[in-house]
Amino acid sequence: MASIALFPSTFVSGATIVGELSGQLGLTVYTDQLLVIDVAEKLNISAERLNRIVFGPPSAQNRFTLEKELHVNLCRSHLVEMLLSTPSRILFYGRLASLFSPEITSILRVCVIDSEEDRIKRAMHQEGCSPERALALIEKNDAELADWTMFLHNKPPSDQSLFDRVIQYRSRDVFTVVEEIVRCYTEREASSHERPDSVKAALHNVAIGLSVERVLLEDGYQAHIRTNSDGLELLVESSSFHFPWLAEAMAKRALAVSGVEKIKVSKKAFRFEPSQQLTARLPPAEVSA
Repeated sequence: MASIALFPSTFVSGATIVGELSGQLGLTVYTDQLLVIDVAEKLNISAERLNRIVFGPPSAQNRFTLEKELHVNLCRSHLVEMLLSTPSRILFYGRLASLFSPEITSILRVCVIDSEEDRIKRAMHQEGCSPERALALIEKNDAELADWTMFLHNKPPSDQSLFDRVIQYRSRDVFTVVEEIVRCYTEREASSHERPDSVKAALHNVAIGLSVERVLLEDGYQAHIRTNSDGLELLVESSSFHFPWLAEAMAKRALAVSGVEKIKVSKKAFRFEPSQQLTARLPPAEVSA
């Protein structure tokens, strides 16, 4: 186990948690802002523009240009390159924590949650506002995080499959919560039998999958990429009528990417597009950790 990806739940004393974890475990903190700066420099565009594309709502033309999907892919690729090239242990904190796929087993994906009542109290203290204003801030932030995870995974933040550990406050103080995260980290690191070369091989496969996704996006195709020991699998949303020729075209394009030896194209269920009326909240306090 090398790194932690901490989901940015709001008003759960995230800054204190980050500071304590980085100090106790010797982790280098890497945030959304640093990711945007690094990737924007690579692309020779402004950080403000990249931040708007990646973390803002999709533009009206995005369904045709796939601009957001492409730039999210570039951010994911940068993170995988970091893991492949640096020996440092990293604490990824922010929305970027949702960019790591389960295939990257060297990352412990963590979400810290608390009751709405206690989050309101923290918001009132931090923002110096009324309970009503505090609740409005929480709902706004939760809705933005829900939009983000729905875009990436078609799942709200309350879906525990997005994380390796969901840790509740349960009226404990923040330092006790930090102790639990540290314990989860050290226990998982001690129980991991993966060899360093196996971890790097898995990261390399993820990097190849991202290269395939990027090439397909540039050609106007969308697919969910799965990596396994047998090669790559493309999961595509398509009608039965269009699927055969679409599968052939995408497979041909994917096989042209360096490192791809075997490809499988499968159909998946149509993506659910939430309406503006849908609200997806962070996990409730009663969810078991």
